[in-house]
Amino acid sequence: MKLEFFLAYRSLIRSRGNRFIPFIRTMAVMGMIIGTAALTITAGILRGFEKNMIEKITGFDAHVRISNIREKNFTADDDLVDRLNNIPQVKHVAPYLDQEVIIRFRDRSEGIMLECLKEDDFRQILMPSKKPVSGVVDFKDSGLYLGKGVADVLSVSVGDTVDLLLLRGMPSLTNPVKIFNVVITGIFSTGISEYDKSLAYAGLSLGQEFLLLPGRVSGYQLLLNDTAFTDDVSTILREELPYPFYSVSWKDRHYTLFRWLQTQKFPIILIFGLIALVAAVNIISTLVMIVLVKEKEIAVLKSMGMPTKRIRRLFLMDGLIISLIGAGLGVILSLFIGWGQMTFGWFSISADVYFIDRIPVSISPLIVLLVITTSVILALISSLYPSSKASALKPVDILRYE
Repeated sequence: MKLEFFLAYRSLIRSRGNRFIPFIRTMAVMGMIIGTAALTITAGILRGFEKNMIEKITGFDAHVRISNIREKNFTADDDLVDRLNNIPQVKHVAPYLDQEVIIRFRDRSEGIMLECLKEDDFRQILMPSKKPVSGVVDFKDSGLYLGKGVADVLSVSVGDTVDLLLLRGMPSLTNPVKIFNVVITGIFSTGISEYDKSLAYAGLSLGQEFLLLPGRVSGYQLLLNDTAFTDDVSTILREELPYPFYSVSWKDRHYTLFRWLQTQKFPIILIFGLIALVAAVNIISTLVMIVLVKEKEIAVLKSMGMPTKRIRRLFLMDGLIISLIGAGLGVILSLFIGWGQMTFGWFSISADVYFIDRIPVSISPLIVLLVITTSVILALISSLYPSSKASALKPVDILRYE
């Protein structure tokens, strides 16, 4: 292979006799760079969106929620908690209460979902996805952790006292509105306005007192060791949870969203993969042109006794060199663009529509390996025709009039 590599290197990299060869070689390499970079960045963007959505959603919500099919709020069950903690993949179990309430400040009011947990449970399960805007999490002494969207609508800040209103049916003398005073201890942002406009968190004891549900919970939130265990834990819970309890995972709650993302992956990668296919066609045309330009050299090599299979191997080596250079530079270019996008945010998107304010790019080593492997395979396949054409040349026809 050393001779074939040397001859391929001389014809592609250090060709001095014909200026046309360096030009078409450069065009072939550029095509491979563009095709590889486009395919890598596309796969990286799709992976980035999926990874970002998983991180955001599993931060807004627990990995798995346990609820009661008969009662929205039921008496806390310590035996059930012990059974859940005995599942190896479960890291933490937290009781919670949730209720739709109205929050009021002066002459302004807004409907929100109030979710009540113990402070330590909130910090472990839900806090990682929240970006503090001001204040801190403090569920002692009737503290409330409020979404930025709600805070903006009400024009409140940390330290203000607001009213929580609970309506159960039509208010009347016999069914008065339940009003509870709470102090805003912190304001958070999730990066998604719909969540920021509808969420508030408080301590479990406050929720039980305000909702008149002492010792009762709406369910249990489960934090897993890894989101990859979600399907396994869901299967275990379906088999072992006693009636009337049932489980809902983050995948179940957002099934449509992730189904849509999976549906979009194939056509998008296919479309951008066509760019890599065009680059492979460029390699075919490049090598065919080299065969035409180098007919005399090929004839001389064959007349000197070089076997046909080595001639074929020579042009396969040409295709391999072009693909490796192009794919390598394309991957480096895509990694640079991905790093720059995530660092400087060159291309921004609406945070109100998507889960992030910039296009996310997450290029994994597996993506790089698959793209390079695919590019090299396409290049080798593309080199088969030019190599067979070169090996089929007859020296006597080429050198007859030399």
